[in-house]
Amino acid sequence: MSILSKIKEFFSSEETEEKLEKIKFNQISEKLENQLNQIKELKARIKKEIISEIENFNSEINEKKEKLSKINIDERKEEERIKNIVRENLRLYLDYLGKFLENLKTNENLEPENYIAKVSQIFNNFQANSRIAFEKATILIGGELGSIKESINSASKNIRKILDDNQNLLQKENLIKELKKLISISNEFNKNKLESENSISNLQSNSQVLEEKKQELENKIKNIKESQEYKEMQEEKLKKDKEKNELEREILKIKEKADLKYLAKFFHNDGKKSEIIKKYLENFQKEADEDETLEIINLAKEAERDIESLRDIKKKFQEIRKEKSYEIQESLEKIEKEATRLRHEIITCFNDIEAEKSKINKFEEKTKEIEREIREKAKNLLNLEIE
Repeated sequence: MSILSKIKEFFSSEETEEKLEKIKFNQISEKLENQLNQIKELKARIKKEIISEIENFNSEINEKKEKLSKINIDERKEEERIKNIVRENLRLYLDYLGKFLENLKTNENLEPENYIAKVSQIFNNFQANSRIAFEKATILIGGELGSIKESINSASKNIRKILDDNQNLLQKENLIKELKKLISISNEFNKNKLESENSISNLQSNSQVLEEKKQELENKIKNIKESQEYKEMQEEKLKKDKEKNELEREILKIKEKADLKYLAKFFHNDGKKSEIIKKYLENFQKEADEDETLEIINLAKEAERDIESLRDIKKKFQEIRKEKSYEIQESLEKIEKEATRLRHEIITCFNDIEAEKSKINKFEEKTKEIEREIREKAKNLLNLEIE
């Protein structure tokens, strides 16, 4: 059976088969690989047939080429100018022919598909490059050159027939490769989905650990706030706040007693003293805190206003503002800070989990779309029904 008959048998057996072969989705890759291996074998046989055709062609052409090289143009009864034209173009044509045969031989080691394409290119290039030399040489030796051209045309026709009959084979190979590419994409989506699922599992485990740590800290915070030491600290702070509020009321009374507007009028001719009073008018308590000498007391005294008690109140304010270090408070703040950090991490884990779930949904949608296309192509191309 010839190679072309085998190719036709290969395709026709599949085309006439009506019953669909049922296979699992995970078997499709193996099925495609088997198809590609069959096509590879057929292409190798096609290459051998083309090589055989070219070998026969070479033998025939070399025999005619030898006869052509022995032609004596000088014996022809034509003008010398014409004989020179024929002689030169015959030499050119024989050079083209020699390179043509050499190129056919040197490309035999190429892969079948590349070799088939190369042979077609070599024939086309020879016909284009040698056309002018052939036409000019036929002026005197048309018969001899015509015989060579007939052999070339015959070989080209035979090879072209092999190539034409091979088109369906190459088309089917391309479709199978396209199908394999879709399967590869589907596998990649499934791989990405699995990675996202693993990521979610890790995030959930991490979130659970963080939640347990957070709960442990919140229990510590609760225990601290319910402890006697903490309650005493809060009572002490509350007492200080009350004292501070009382002192602020005392300062307000002193401010009223000083009657700053009166003092401003009283010292309006004294720029330096007026500036001091102006600052106290803007913010009495702030200026009293910052004024180390409490010059306002002396100014009030000059205007017969007694606010000497401002010194004692300032001292008491300074004592209250001295921050007492509470060990239990420092411990509580440290724990609360860590609990806040854990809450943020838990939120981040939750957001990451939602992002991975979104990825999975997209992967599943893409996978379903691609697998649907794979099933359709497998049915039309390979007569396979994927379960």
